[in-house]
Amino acid sequence: MTAAIGDLAGDLIQEVGYAGLVVLMAVEHVFPPIPSELVLPLAGFEVGRGNLSLVGAVASSTAGSLIGASTLYALARRGGRPLILRLRAVLGIGEDDLDDAERRFRRHSAWIVLLGRMVPGLRSAVSLPPGLLRMPFRRYLALTATGSLVWNTLLIVAGQQLGSRWSEVSDFVGPIAQWVLVAIIPLTVVALVVRRRRRRRAPRAYTRPMLGLPDGVTALLFDLDGVLTQTAKVHQAAWKEMFDGFLRERDGDGFRPFEPDDYNRYVDGMPRYDGVRGFLESRTIEHDEALVRTLGDRKNDAVQRKIREDGVEVYEGSRRYLEAARDAGLRRAVVSSSANTEEVLRVTGLAPLIEARVDGVVAAERGLPGKPQPDTFVEGARLLGAEPAQAAVFEDALAGVQAGRAGNFGAVIGVDRVGQAEALREHGADRVVQDLDELLAAR
Repeated sequence: MTAAIGDLAGDLIQEVGYAGLVVLMAVEHVFPPIPSELVLPLAGFEVGRGNLSLVGAVASSTAGSLIGASTLYALARRGGRPLILRLRAVLGIGEDDLDDAERRFRRHSAWIVLLGRMVPGLRSAVSLPPGLLRMPFRRYLALTATGSLVWNTLLIVAGQQLGSRWSEVSDFVGPIAQWVLVAIIPLTVVALVVRRRRRRRAPRAYTRPMLGLPDGVTALLFDLDGVLTQTAKVHQAAWKEMFDGFLRERDGDGFRPFEPDDYNRYVDGMPRYDGVRGFLESRTIEHDEALVRTLGDRKNDAVQRKIREDGVEVYEGSRRYLEAARDAGLRRAVVSSSANTEEVLRVTGLAPLIEARVDGVVAAERGLPGKPQPDTFVEGARLLGAEPAQAAVFEDALAGVQAGRAGNFGAVIGVDRVGQAEALREHGADRVVQDLDELLAAR
């Protein structure tokens, strides 16, 4: 079969040149029986004969690698976590195992994708985790391009140097691939078994006093943007893109741009349309409800586009705190003014750690006023079966902290990501931290 594949690859490269190499490398990713360690040295042989240039061969093979790798990424991203969970009985893993795998991939994702491109037998498989876990596509593409460029260049140059003995590259690389797979598969199985046994034996690591919370608190209410996820950056960029576009249309190129202070003072933590009104009023810009809704919808479109293109990063300290709260038996809800909360929780893998959600969609359905009014937090506590005095609020926005104080909650924790610790205290925070895992320091 290898000889037949080699003949087919040789004919395709000789007939259509670089385009044939693109097709072969794209198919190689999706259909591993066409191995790169066969195709690339053959391309190197053609370089040595003068039928292809070295730069052209490397560029076209890398382009094909990107096409094939992107196809697998898209398929995995479309199937997503639900596909894995549907197969969990066959795979022998549960949600906790998947959560742990996700954390490890996020911690080492760059190295896994980069080096995986240079490991025969894993070059195709390494495209699946980034798609399943929704690694930002541009980052995935850059890592894939780098790894593929190195691997493709090495094998093409090897084939060029060996000349008519180009097939020896495959003879050398093939056994290495087999040994890599023979080593990785058992080690992975052993690691999973050991981890699951340790997990069964391990007692709960945290108790409530270790979480930095007062006695009587049984429910935790987390803002999303800026507390659990770095979507605050996404929202701030979307607000700036929308308002700067509007101001440029209105005032010309000499417009006064939307500044970080505008974000902190007028829109952070506010319901979307209230944020639009607040900023327009701060600039004494006349507006009607139609303009407010048009600008608010533009901002939401920008947020959704940025989430799709760039993904969302989680504050790992916040993830650890959520896990500790779960282990301590505390109830957990997200209370956010964002209409994209459900999607963000799913994309980041935080959804299994959250029991209830009160966001912009829920607030609109139930007629709840947004922050700085406490109603959405009160609703979050109710969904968790707690009174406000039994719940702690975690907020990074001044309006959110103000809402927590107005609702007489058991604790209001301010999360200072932008250097406004004093302002958070002035608006009602009982305690201010830079990251939630600071609350675990007493452990």
